[in-house]
Amino acid sequence: MNKPNLILHIGAHKTGTSYIQKVLSDNMSLLAKNKVIYPKKWKNILWGHHELVLDLCGQNYNPKELLDYITSFPKDSTIIFSSENFESIDAHSISNLESIKEVANVKVVYFYRHFQDLAYSLWQESVKHGDFKTFPSFLFEYYSRPVQSIDINFSLKLEPYISIFGYENIEIINYNKLREEKIDLADFFLRQVCHVDNFPFDKLLIANNSINESFSSEKVELIRALNYLFYTTKQEKATSALRESFIQALSKREINIDNIIFSYEKKYRLYKDSLPIKVSLSKALSAFIDRHDHFEHQLSQNKDILVVSPDTWLGIDNSRYLHEIFKLININ
Repeated sequence: MNKPNLILHIGAHKTGTSYIQKVLSDNMSLLAKNKVIYPKKWKNILWGHHELVLDLCGQNYNPKELLDYITSFPKDSTIIFSSENFESIDAHSISNLESIKEVANVKVVYFYRHFQDLAYSLWQESVKHGDFKTFPSFLFEYYSRPVQSIDINFSLKLEPYISIFGYENIEIINYNKLREEKIDLADFFLRQVCHVDNFPFDKLLIANNSINESFSSEKVELIRALNYLFYTTKQEKATSALRESFIQALSKREINIDNIIFSYEKKYRLYKDSLPIKVSLSKALSAFIDRHDHFEHQLSQNKDILVVSPDTWLGIDNSRYLHEIFKLININ
């Protein structure tokens, strides 16, 4: 029996994932005319299908709604569900997807980003959401147990999907290599992953690549310090409201970070110390077929160096001004 093809894009890297989602969202009508369905259902106000992930995690999840939705499309359609949250849910919630094999040919797509490149981004996200660990402290939790870390040993994220859909239906794509080759992620996703043929790519609206643009290292370190002040003052973790209030005060020029003395050597910027990485991922990769020549080098032999910052590069000279900033942004 013929079935539609269903792509489950489970994310990996927020900026790249958000970019693909934005392009697909902006071109939903054009895609649908060419039998490529990026469902509006479960998308809400965001670009990805995060509401579907929430449903899968619910105690009373009923697969009928999803199955009926998939079968409402022609059998020669390609249906794409995308959410970075697919990679962080538990195995039981993922098992709720098993029934879709009955009505669709499923392929799970995972964009892998080298941990050497991913680490700082993960730390920055944690700080933006209230954490106040220094970068070295944050890294220690990963490097103390690398095999057990889902961000270093990414096969741990994929095992529940493998058990349901099989190795042959898991596709890993090297995010770093695409970026190094300046290949558009959305174009690659549609052409090489979804195998969309006879599509008017010249009419595709391409999103701005600066989606979810990173903060400067100075801003991140200031937010981390303010998070710590919040914790010591309130005895609870800061929310994103602190970060938003800080950024708003900056935009209104109520705060001048030129008054902050950053204790780093300018030519090294944030990074001063080096930490060599040698974590073998050959076991994680050996089970997967490399469809795009993205793993032509052995990661177990990777000689890259991840550089890390000192514990803090905000000296005590800044204490008074930091307290003034904290008082100004006035987060309750």
